[in-house]
Amino acid sequence: MRKPSASSVLAVGGIAASIAVVCLMLYRGLAYPGDAGGLVLSPIGWLVLVAGVACFVLGLAMLGYTRHLSVPPQPMVAESPTVAAQSPSQRDEVQAPTPEGPDISYLKDDERKLYDIIVDRGGEVLQRDLVASGEFSKAKVTRLLDKLEGKELIRRERHGMTNMVKLVR
Repeated sequence: MRKPSASSVLAVGGIAASIAVVCLMLYRGLAYPGDAGGLVLSPIGWLVLVAGVACFVLGLAMLGYTRHLSVPPQPMVAESPTVAAQSPSQRDEVQAPTPEGPDISYLKDDERKLYDIIVDRGGEVLQRDLVASGEFSKAKVTRLLDKLEGKELIRRERHGMTNMVKLVR
């Protein structure tokens, strides 16, 4: 299961907060109707109500974008014209890692260093052992593994209280 993105969490929080504001303003306007009856609010009350509805709509739009329209990151690998013209299944076969390994020339220094550590350990290593190696902090290892996983170079599987990091072959 993928963890939700920060923008997705922000959108859900905004939706919840705007629903609360709209409900409170509607309650205030209906519970104390004044002489005219119906929904009676001061000009500031109306402003808060309209702003709450606008935030609700923007939150829904943001949630829709983050869940349905955003494209997952792809590895930055240059394709030759013949590879680009092939069907997706043929492309997967062509881009499969060679015995020498995948093209990692586009990786940043820290990403390449962590990738090389995983390769040196036989392509499978516990995440806690990567931290214990002393190269990077626990948070830095997690961030780097997130990036490598996003580039589809590694995958993580739960292994007790840690993760087993495996190279994608």
